[in-house]
Amino acid sequence: MKKFIGLLRKEWVLYRSWWLVAIVVGLIFIYCGEYFLDQRIDITDPRLLFTSWVLVLGTFFVVIQFLASLHNGLKTKEIWLHSTSSIAQLVGVKFVFTLTSSTVFITIFSVIGLFPSQDFDESSFLQLSFLHFMTVATLFIMQCMLILIVLLFFALNVYLKKRFGRFAFIISIGSFILIMKLWTEFNESKVYENIFYHGEISTEVLSKFLPQSNGSSYFIIMGSFYVVEGLAFVIGYFLLYKVGTKWLEKVILR
Repeated sequence: MKKFIGLLRKEWVLYRSWWLVAIVVGLIFIYCGEYFLDQRIDITDPRLLFTSWVLVLGTFFVVIQFLASLHNGLKTKEIWLHSTSSIAQLVGVKFVFTLTSSTVFITIFSVIGLFPSQDFDESSFLQLSFLHFMTVATLFIMQCMLILIVLLFFALNVYLKKRFGRFAFIISIGSFILIMKLWTEFNESKVYENIFYHGEISTEVLSKFLPQSNGSSYFIIMGSFYVVEGLAFVIGYFLLYKVGTKWLEKVILR
């Protein structure tokens, strides 16, 4: 545990400036955008609009920061090869740091966007707090999955680079697009429903804890939760991490 915390502190020293700059740029973007939009266009809630953009752009930033950390780690292979920590732990530190930093980022900007929003004037503090929690939790889960996918394709790209050189990136991107297309088709198919849509738990009861928007800037869609699907995603996350780190380990040690 001490070793993991030590590695986490090192990651903080190397990449804390990235997140501090991202927060400052996000704040400038929101408040400057809100000011100029107020002067030129009659819009109900420009802050919520710009906050949504910041959160979307923040997802891309998460990927870039995680990839930069992995790439810089490969530049200094000695650290990976001679470290007493496993590759899984070394990658895990980067994974935890990126997700923790992103959660802080999301929390700050969702508070800035949601609580002063005119769309939720009639909502209680508890309703807004629950909406805030749902926003942070949803983005956290999405970014967790995205980072794991990026890890897998990063390992694939490193592996292919040794075989195909500069063409490796093109092959990796093509593979990513093809797999995502196949996954989307499978996710929307009847076969997916027959396999995973079991153990349904209705989430409609949660709707009463969410605020009702006065405008059209924010929509909440509450569907059903399926126990089998949820367990499959947890197992899938774990397998993606294991496969990604094991593959990366083989590439580094080769």
